[in-house]
Amino acid sequence: MVAITSPISGATFSAPAALGITAGATSSGTVAISKVDFFLGGNAVGTTTAAPYTMTLTNVQAGSYSLTARATDSTGLSTTSSAIPITINAGSGQAYGQDTRAPSGCVFKRTISGDQYRHVSRDALGAGRILRRAVADSGVNPGALRGQFTALVRQRAEVAVDDHSQQCSPYTGNQQIGLRRPGEWTFPNGTVFVKHFDLGIDDTNPAIKKRLETRFLIRGSDGYVYGLTYKWRADNSDADLLSASGSDENITIATATGTRTQVWHYPSQSECLTCHTVAAGGVLGIKTRQLNGNLTYPGTSVADNQLRTLNHLGLLNPVIQESAIAGYSALVNVNDTTSTLDNRFRSYIDSNCSNCHRPGGVNVQVDARYDTPLSSQHIINAAVTTNLGITGAKVVVPQDTSALHSLPACQPAGLQQDAAAGA
Repeated sequence: MVAITSPISGATFSAPAALGITAGATSSGTVAISKVDFFLGGNAVGTTTAAPYTMTLTNVQAGSYSLTARATDSTGLSTTSSAIPITINAGSGQAYGQDTRAPSGCVFKRTISGDQYRHVSRDALGAGRILRRAVADSGVNPGALRGQFTALVRQRAEVAVDDHSQQCSPYTGNQQIGLRRPGEWTFPNGTVFVKHFDLGIDDTNPAIKKRLETRFLIRGSDGYVYGLTYKWRADNSDADLLSASGSDENITIATATGTRTQVWHYPSQSECLTCHTVAAGGVLGIKTRQLNGNLTYPGTSVADNQLRTLNHLGLLNPVIQESAIAGYSALVNVNDTTSTLDNRFRSYIDSNCSNCHRPGGVNVQVDARYDTPLSSQHIINAAVTTNLGITGAKVVVPQDTSALHSLPACQPAGLQQDAAAGA
């Protein structure tokens, strides 16, 4: 037997809809279900061959539809579910940050999966193409992390999800991001994350920047992640893969009175895993609260909520209702004075500390995750593992700023101490 379990009968959506469909299917005895076919208004729209039997259709236009599923077992016997009526109403007309994926309209473009990334050429990985272009191309979704903060550094993030079957909409679960609220998202093996780093090199003119590096984080076929770092050449003509050991660079920064030296650290592959921990799922930052905010998308110049655009493209599983996004909590930048001090602090430590400081991580007596109540985070007046030379040191002492100059501890790979000012 087979029955559609989602959406429910009479459900309504707004066009152009991202429509997630799930069916439950069982067979008698030892006979296995070989496939489940889905139909929208009597037209076949997709097939799944493994439980959970779910798929996401994108850009479904306004109208009244019936949904059915047909399960076929290994003997060829099939049965069809009862029809589920749904209605897709006219949408608001608000533009999405990305609507189609040039040139084919397909979101997922990566053809190399898993550990093969460790051994292929740069252009086979897609690194050469990503390094050469100015904006995201097909298969790569731009993103902005709202809570992360590194002084002086401009960071631009992108993600490409591997298309294991090389098909466009409808999408099945192994082609999508597993959305969780709260908590970290899950990603298919073969997903590639890209982050570009530029550093301001003139204190009197913030527009003058030096292109530093582009980092790749890849989820391998074993489900674990590993990193690759490409350092840009001085003339910005290309970027070169760094050795496994990493390196430091002294960068001269112009000031109003002369110059100062800034040390930038390029991380090794092993250093990447210092922060990209197993406890945090290997991927940092890309989750509901981080992406619940607007981004002006390259190529379209449309400012749109990132969750709204990802959902529209069929990247999220389960599909979310756009009307619900406004009710989701969101992280904020530590400098956002329009938000409460409490939310700014909790956003900062969730973004920059919770990847390690959480149950299953390191220093587990501290839980820096945004969702953990303050009384259970063990942060306020809590004992420290290393006192950094501060007498009577605690993790956080309310209204005590006397030791702020002594906080080198958990800064990420990249920006190091200012050699001239000793900041």
